[in-house]
Amino acid sequence: MEELLATVTSNDVRDYMREAMNSYMSGAYRGCIVLSYIALFDDLLAKLAELGKVNAVAKTIYVAAEKKKTDQAVFESYLIDQLGSNNLLSGLDTTFLNTLRTLRNKSAHPSGHKPSPEEARFIYFEVINRFLSQPILSTTQLIDEIIERLQNKNFFPTSQISDIKEVVEEE
Repeated sequence: MEELLATVTSNDVRDYMREAMNSYMSGAYRGCIVLSYIALFDDLLAKLAELGKVNAVAKTIYVAAEKKKTDQAVFESYLIDQLGSNNLLSGLDTTFLNTLRTLRNKSAHPSGHKPSPEEARFIYFEVINRFLSQPILSTTQLIDEIIERLQNKNFFPTSQISDIKEVVEEE
C-alpha cells in the first residue's frame, strides 16, 4: 500500500490516501473506503480544472461540479455522469466510479454493511492505480475535434512551413 501511495502525484491527495492507508492498518476499513472516495473526487476535480483550460466542455463540467461542492451539495453523481457522457472517461472507468459510489454509500451510511479488509484494499488499490496515479483526464474529445477539421483539404492553405506554423499556432 505504501508503494502505491508513492505513485500519487498530488500532495493533498496523497495526504488523504496516507490517512486512508492508516485507517486500513488500524482496522478502520470503512474509513479507508470513505477517505479513498474523497481523495478520488478531489483529484478528479483538480484534473478536470486543468483540462478545462483547453476544453470548453471540461470547463463547464468543472464549474458546475465545483459550485455543487462549494454549496455542500452532492456532486459526485453529477461528475460521474458528465465525465462519462462527454467521453472524458472511458466507459469502464465510468462504470467503476459508479460501483465505487455504491460501495462507499453502503459503507458510509447505516446499511448494515460491514466493509471487509479485502474490499477496503481493493478500493484503495483501484482508486490509486486507475485514477490517482494517472495524468490528466482524457483529451480525446478535443483531439477528435481537431482531427475532424483536419479532413478539410484546405486546412493548410499552402505547403510553406511559415504558413503551416501559423495554422498550427492558431490551433
